[in-house]
Order: sequence, then C-alpha cells, then structure tokens
Amino acid sequence: MARTALTRDSIIDACLVLVETEGEDRLTLRRLGEALGTDPTAIYRHFRDKDDLMRAIADRIHGGVLVDLPDGPWDVVVREVCIRLRRAHLDRPALAAHVRTGPPLHDNEFALTEVVLDQLLRGGFSHHDAALAYHALIELT
Repeated sequence: MARTALTRDSIIDACLVLVETEGEDRLTLRRLGEALGTDPTAIYRHFRDKDDLMRAIADRIHGGVLVDLPDGPWDVVVREVCIRLRRAHLDRPALAAHVRTGPPLHDNEFALTEVVLDQLLRGGFSHHDAALAYHALIELT
C-alpha cells in the first residue's frame, strides 16, 4: 500500500477528525502520528510545534466565518462577523484559545481582521479609532 505524503492540509484534516472523535483535550502529537500512520516527529516538518499546528487548525475553522457575509450597512456586517466568530470559538473552545493569545498569523485570521477594519472605516471611523474598535470588538467577541 502506497503511503500518502504528509501535507499541512492532510495533518490538519486528521487533527480535526481526532478532535471530533476524542476531544480537544486528548489530542497529542503521538495520537496524531498514529492516525496519520507516521512517526509523530514527521509533523514537525510541516509545523514548528503543537501550538503552530493548533493555530493552523483554528485558522481553518475561521475560514467559514466570512463565507456568504450579508451585504448591507457596515454595522450589520461587523455584527455578523462577530456572531460567527463567537460561534466558531464556542464550538471549539480549546482551539480558539490558541488564536486568542496573539496577533493574526494565518490567512483567515488576516482576512477577518481586514474585513472588520474595512467595515469600520466604511462606517466613518478614523484609522486610529477603527483599530481601537477592532481590538475592542475582538476582545469582547
């Protein structure tokens, strides 16, 4: 049987399956390696450490937040983003904890930041006030 090459996406996929079946608190790189049929250290070729992997998984989950956002006034869009982001974090609290601890590092995190900042600017906030409002919204969300 041919072994499938490990990729960042295949590792994230397997990790999400493990989280679904065993829970976030039981996830270890050893279990993940077993699920992938590889030595756990192979994961380090794709991720710096477990935290890097968890941030990438959380970013994947954030990918759905911006799908099919409603058209409308800036405040409606911002509210919807915050509601969806909160739901994503409540659905996966342990994963969400990894992205709450630092600045955006991945594509979906950056996209969320850009959408909210753009909407705040559209609403008439100055750049300074938009940045402050963004941080307040994200912290409250």
